[in-house]
Amino acid sequence: MEIKSGDESKSVEIKAHRIVLAGAIPFFERLFMFNTSPPGLEIPIKIERVDNPAVIKSIIDWAYTGKIVIANDTVQHLLIAADYFGCESIKEAAFDFMKERLSEEYLIDVIQLAKDFSCARLVEAGFEFMKQKMNVGNVIKFYQVAESVSCENLVKTALDYIDRYFFDLINSDSWLKCPVKMVSLILSSSTLHVESEAVVWEGFKKYIRSNGQLKGTFPL
Repeated sequence: MEIKSGDESKSVEIKAHRIVLAGAIPFFERLFMFNTSPPGLEIPIKIERVDNPAVIKSIIDWAYTGKIVIANDTVQHLLIAADYFGCESIKEAAFDFMKERLSEEYLIDVIQLAKDFSCARLVEAGFEFMKQKMNVGNVIKFYQVAESVSCENLVKTALDYIDRYFFDLINSDSWLKCPVKMVSLILSSSTLHVESEAVVWEGFKKYIRSNGQLKGTFPL
């Protein structure tokens, strides 16, 4: 049969036995159940959203061997293809792979992907990762991630952390790079752990000195 990826310029010819594919992959089980074409006839199949034919071939190989190779640069395509084919065990393997390799760099992508595929345990793992790794250097980013995926509990956790460690935050580089809207939100908090309002004022001045072009953005 011929398998075509979402990119029509790419295709890969795969020779496989219908009985093997139908026995391992729900997509082919349904396809062959209602397909009356003679055995040996080439069946073109197009997989939308997957532009890596090698990933599709790896799933076909899995039908024979029961083994799947997962890598950082293919896991997302593999997940999409496995979902299309109905291969739950491959999806779970992909989720486990991403869970074991959570990092700040790809955190928002992983959480959003987990939400798209309704993988609650991977979403929860991402949130737990943020809670455990939270510090003054990344709390702003973690807040933005939590807000972007509408996780109110994690948003609150990040804001509570900022309130508690406000003094440390304003003495870090991340404070100077903080978005204006976030700075306004933090400075307007009534629960900052500070000895006096002078600390808040000092944090404001540090931010303005480092971002002079924003001076007119705040009321002085």
